[in-house]
Amino acid sequence: MLKKAIHPIVLWLDSHGYSFSNFVRNSGWLKHRTIRQVIQKTTMLSYPRVLGVLDAIDYIERNAIPGDIVVCGVWRGGLVGAICDYLLPSQGRTIWGYDTFEGNPEPDDRDGRQAKKIWHRGFLSVSEEQVRRNVGNRLNVRLVKGDILNTIKTQKPEKIALMYLDTDWYASTKAELDELYPLVSPGGVVFQDDFGLCPGAEQATEDYFKDQPHKPLFVRLDVSARVWTKLAIMPQ
Repeated sequence: MLKKAIHPIVLWLDSHGYSFSNFVRNSGWLKHRTIRQVIQKTTMLSYPRVLGVLDAIDYIERNAIPGDIVVCGVWRGGLVGAICDYLLPSQGRTIWGYDTFEGNPEPDDRDGRQAKKIWHRGFLSVSEEQVRRNVGNRLNVRLVKGDILNTIKTQKPEKIALMYLDTDWYASTKAELDELYPLVSPGGVVFQDDFGLCPGAEQATEDYFKDQPHKPLFVRLDVSARVWTKLAIMPQ
């Protein structure tokens, strides 16, 4: 059945001088097939978002952007696991995963009525033990347990090449930007998962850059996720 389905594609590519194997490789089908299967039950991220992160890893490696990889809000560990499967330990980057492992803290008024309506104690809770089982025994993973408002003040990398923010609420997002964004290397990549979905996270991002000399271009990945790179040279 599959051969019948792709046969017309192969004929069309051949007739236009394209290699089918190059088409498959460049489309990302083979490159991320295994990772797509791994993350299916361990993340709420869409495949395009995870693919975007993996493309960003290619980018920071090609351009030798110094620093570790940070994931704020790991839930079941799917994104951390996907990064581990893609990033070779020999590349020398530690993956930092921050989470309470007891569920999201209570939102405040800046997060909107809907957030306060759906929240309950243990909201989106997954234990650290379960996450470690999902991620596997990885020497280059460092999971940091606790309220991120406190943990990032004392436990953080020296430099960051890629950062994924996914903690939903205003207070945590603003703290992450305040404490960690200055550590992002010039040319580093930042993802904001909740920009178009969680009003608190979006407002925190806007508030942070309101006081910065340059506001980046937030590139839309989908309805809520945004990605940008930190400028290597700040405009005068």
